[in-house]
This record gives sequence, structure tokens and C-alpha cells, in this order.
Amino acid sequence: MPASNFQVAFIIQPANSKLIQTMHCYEKLSSLLGLACHPNMQDWELENANPDRLPEFIHAYQTSSFSYHEQHALMGLILASFNDYLAEEAAPDSAIEHSICALLEQQWQDFHPLVRYWSLLDEDLDDEFPITPIMRKLWAQHFS
Repeated sequence: MPASNFQVAFIIQPANSKLIQTMHCYEKLSSLLGLACHPNMQDWELENANPDRLPEFIHAYQTSSFSYHEQHALMGLILASFNDYLAEEAAPDSAIEHSICALLEQQWQDFHPLVRYWSLLDEDLDDEFPITPIMRKLWAQHFS
């Protein structure tokens, strides 16, 4: 008996399709934002983080139309850049924090894994990222 269309599609779907989709997403964002992107990158968001470009990344997120995966990658870039910004700034601008937290709140269902990652919930506060206290506060608003 011949295989159904679903079975055929399932059989020929590449095992690494999620990786391919992620690479396409990184390539699109890199092209749009002038960022590095090559197959040997392990952490696209961290390698491209740039606190000086944080307002630009936030603006791109707010004004462009992105797929779910592109939004997730761009938010990862924003959070990595925000972490670097907090590490460098003696007096961080609270408006930037407010903007980022508002974006996370608007799509909490999509972004709570990113918030959890940066919250380091299972780690001592001695080993935290500069962004960790902000992310823990946001996390606590939803899960305390």
C-alpha cells in the first residue's frame, strides 16, 4: 500500500530542519541588522551582542514584522546586549529596562524561557549576570 502524503513528507523531512530554520532566521536578522553569521557560530545572540546598538535592536523589534523564530532570536540578542549594557553602565537608563521588560511581558508565553535562562534560578547570586536581578524580578511577578 502506498504511503500517504503525510508519511512521505515526514520521511523526507531532514533531521536537522530546526537547525536549518534557525540558521535562516539568523541569516535574515544578520542581513537586516548588519551582524555576523556563519555556520561555526555557537551562540549567535551572544557573539553579536552590542550594548551600543541596543536601542537599534529594540527599535527593529518594535517596528518590523518578524516570524516567531525571528522574534525569539532578536529578543535573545536584545537580552544579551542589555546584559552587556548593564555590565558597562554605572548609571543605566531605566527607560531601556522598562522597554525590554514591556516587550517580554507582551509575549510572556513565548519569552519566559529566555527570562528563566537569564534569571539563573538554580544558581547562587554570587555567579549572576548583570541582568539576573531584573530577570528574577520579572520571573517572580509570574511565578511567586
